[in-house]
Amino acid sequence: MLRAADHDKSQSVDLAELQSFLEREVMSQVRKRLPKMDRNSDGRVTASEVPSMSRTRFARFDRDGDGAFTASELTQVMRAQALARCDEILASLDVDNDGALTSNDVALEPTRVARRDRHAEPARRAE
Repeated sequence: MLRAADHDKSQSVDLAELQSFLEREVMSQVRKRLPKMDRNSDGRVTASEVPSMSRTRFARFDRDGDGAFTASELTQVMRAQALARCDEILASLDVDNDGALTSNDVALEPTRVARRDRHAEPARRAE
């Protein structure tokens, strides 16, 4: 992940690079997920196409309230969620507190990183 996020190949990932990486990941996830949810391939996902999705979650994606969400709406929501976490992610992984992530940060605390990911997973599912 660090190599993919390190756009300038400086061997460290700052907040701007992390944000850019997360935005690219969001776009990739939307491209993968939307076709699976959009069962009739009309570019809009209705509640009937995702019957297991909670009404609350569906409503969060249906930004304009028209009863369906599009790639654009899904991207907006996922992007906002990802960017809102950037500072927290950077702070939790930046062991030496230099404002950037390096392979040393992750190598110094691999169990802490794994523990953080394990504790964060249930919260992600609840969203």
